[in-house]
Amino acid sequence: MKTLWRYKLWLLGVLVLIAIGVVVLVARPKRVSGQPTPAPPEVEVVQVEQKDVPIYGDWIGTLDGLVNADVRAQVTGYLQEQGYQEGAFVKKGQLLFQIDSRPFQAALDQAEGQLAQAKAALANAEAVQGRTQLDVDRYTPLAREHAATQQDLDNAIQNNLAAKANIETAKAQIRTDEAAVETAKINLGFTTLVAPIDGIAGQAQLQVGALVNPASGPVTRTPCGSRSPRTSTPGPTPDRPATCTPTTTSTCGPRHQEAGASPSAAPPSRPAPARTARS
Repeated sequence: MKTLWRYKLWLLGVLVLIAIGVVVLVARPKRVSGQPTPAPPEVEVVQVEQKDVPIYGDWIGTLDGLVNADVRAQVTGYLQEQGYQEGAFVKKGQLLFQIDSRPFQAALDQAEGQLAQAKAALANAEAVQGRTQLDVDRYTPLAREHAATQQDLDNAIQNNLAAKANIETAKAQIRTDEAAVETAKINLGFTTLVAPIDGIAGQAQLQVGALVNPASGPVTRTPCGSRSPRTSTPGPTPDRPATCTPTTTSTCGPRHQEAGASPSAAPPSRPAPARTARS
């Protein structure tokens, strides 16, 4: 009985060893013939040396332009287009916003039509005055020879004076209509909001579709130049460094081109931390 039990244990052990061998052979990765052996990773080594290193401190602050030009609407209308990218470098006269110009174009057309009517009225008044002047020239010698009554001459003179007055009135109306045309042109020009100076365009305070008017505040701001950051916390100390986060970094004119910075190098909407070294 014991011999049979030992035989079974020995047979079971052999089967277990065979199973383990099969598992090892199956799990072992197969090596492709001709595949090169991977090179060992390269590790850079630097020599350790003792030297002084600067201590950096950060503080919270805001960079402000030397010149901040607010762009405001001079007329009432809806914003139709934004012609710049926030934080981009813009040149003087570049389009920033476009206000709906159709009502102002219609006002200009109406003013020009009234000016044309005034010029036509002046031509008519001059024609009437020419006819009355002919009457005066005709009645003057006739009245002197008693071939026409003095009343006829007086009426011709009065009509001529009235015609001259109508000419002056027509001229004054022309000047008034010309001023109205010029005002309409100015208002039409106010529908185009352009950059007043070279600089970094700020964040838009109003979006396309908003109703703007002279009392709605600045639409955007164009800062030019840069100043040191104005800190809102005490200066850095060895045990407490502070952080500097500029909200607007502005460079204008030739300095921006010499620095080689891209137009969107420092958008106001994405502040970047500034670092200052102190020994």
